[in-house]
Amino acid sequence: MASIRDIEGWDGAMSSAKLIRYEPAQFPFEKVFCRMFRMRDVSRLHRAVLAKKRTRLGPEAELGYRDSKAMRDWMASQAADSAFYPIYHAFVRLVLAPFFGGKLSYPQRPRFRVHLARGPGVSDWHRDTDITGRFDQIAAWIPMVDCRGTRSMWVESDYGKADHRPVEVRHGEVLVFDSGLSHGTVANESDVTRVGFDLRFAPLPAGAGVDRGILARRPEGFEADRVVVNCRC
Repeated sequence: MASIRDIEGWDGAMSSAKLIRYEPAQFPFEKVFCRMFRMRDVSRLHRAVLAKKRTRLGPEAELGYRDSKAMRDWMASQAADSAFYPIYHAFVRLVLAPFFGGKLSYPQRPRFRVHLARGPGVSDWHRDTDITGRFDQIAAWIPMVDCRGTRSMWVESDYGKADHRPVEVRHGEVLVFDSGLSHGTVANESDVTRVGFDLRFAPLPAGAGVDRGILARRPEGFEADRVVVNCRC
């Protein structure tokens, strides 16, 4: 049984974000990812990627943005032939939808994420609303490792503050927040690779309170402030 709670330790708009707790054994994304990479522990993926890169380029080679992106793109290509999507759709229906009115508009294919340990950031500071032009959507971020510090996602506390800091999210939790807040990543200085996925969804039908207040703190004129950007995100 999933549960939802307020996020702690934040002021401003991020104080309206939520954490949904689910049972990983019921939605075994991590096991699917382990089978994709043929590894017992995807949090150690950086070791295999770096070893292969140094074999090809020499012992001084280091991990870069393209290495994380290559793993992310590879996951997306592999997922079509894996058990991922049946679990994903059940997850949206049984974990996310009940807390947001019961029915959601959501992507059939989420975005996979890989942030290799000891590698640079994989996402520039950005607002999803600037990229998509969709102002009705809530972001859901689902990591397969406990996230804190440099291996987590960093978010500003309130619109336009740019005071980015890491969000603590555990494996088995979903962070749901307004991705109209600026967010991104920094260099992963930990020894843990973060693997996971995210999606943007909109409750159907939209209505007062159905977003659980996550989008309610947007300032007047927020939609008019959209700036079309191209970024790594």
